[in-house]
Amino acid sequence: MIIISFLLNRFISNIHLKLKIEIVLCIKIIQLIDSFEGTIISIKRAIYEIETDQGLAKLFHLTPHYSGSNNPILFLHGFGSNASVWYNFKDSLGHFFQSNKLDCWSLGLSNAVSGDIQLLAHQDLLTAVHFIYQRRNRPLVIIAHSMGGIIVRVFSSPHLNHPYPLQKIEKMIKGIVLLTVPNHGVALTDIKQIEETVRLIQNFIASKETLAPDLGLGFIQLVSKSQLLEKINSKPPLNPHIHTWINAVGSFDRIVPLKSALFTKKEIDQIPAGNLIQKEFPCDHMTFPLANKIQKMTQSIPLLENALKDTVFHIYPAIHRFPKVGELILEELILK
Repeated sequence: MIIISFLLNRFISNIHLKLKIEIVLCIKIIQLIDSFEGTIISIKRAIYEIETDQGLAKLFHLTPHYSGSNNPILFLHGFGSNASVWYNFKDSLGHFFQSNKLDCWSLGLSNAVSGDIQLLAHQDLLTAVHFIYQRRNRPLVIIAHSMGGIIVRVFSSPHLNHPYPLQKIEKMIKGIVLLTVPNHGVALTDIKQIEETVRLIQNFIASKETLAPDLGLGFIQLVSKSQLLEKINSKPPLNPHIHTWINAVGSFDRIVPLKSALFTKKEIDQIPAGNLIQKEFPCDHMTFPLANKIQKMTQSIPLLENALKDTVFHIYPAIHRFPKVGELILEELILK
């Protein structure tokens, strides 16, 4: 394994970043050390490890062979998730932008369950953005989902203390995309309602099938019990100096409803005219394995599909896997 350690600069000198290269295939088995001779046929992803006060963050370069001139894209996941959510599925936005021959990166946070929001912003995200900017010498497009959007807002907010000059942060960012972000907090009652609905579905399946599958409530229960949820209910102000903001919200989001995700007129007025786009999509938040399991069951159990039509729990595409979201970002931000 190749490992390169270095300090970024005096502002974040306590953050170390290491490089690993994930190899798909080699002509021959090679013991990888700092200097070696050998031929690598294909590099799948470059993985950079960021040592922070809360643990190890990982920065994945999804397109290590990229040689174009477009602005790099950095994906940032939400609560309880990880960097792979952007490329694990064929319809994920990571694959959408890779298919459009763009430079894609994905950051895995050091602690996405109980971590400190400001540390995640000023160590994990700052280190990743600074590193990519130095390598590409082009401002980044940051696409953040759910809690990741709160981290980006903290990272770029003009009203908070930063360990790095705010003007330099603004220079490194071309635009910020928020996907179903709890801009006005999340209510535990909304999440607990989802838990109850899923249990009703599971009971319905049990009444029709001998073996009722486990729908995997783990993530929802984790969210409803997490202390981090309380921390994301205080929103930092938007930065009017970021060239473009896109706020994509889900009409059928059961975790971050529209009342939380949509910017108010007062917030919109803080951003110069034409620099903020807010659009609603027929999407859900992100139900992790739950939605996939239910989708497969509805295809095999017609009674379940009919039953779900009359309940508050419908199956809609997750916003980070919805092509029209990618098309909007491409048209309004990346290709401009």
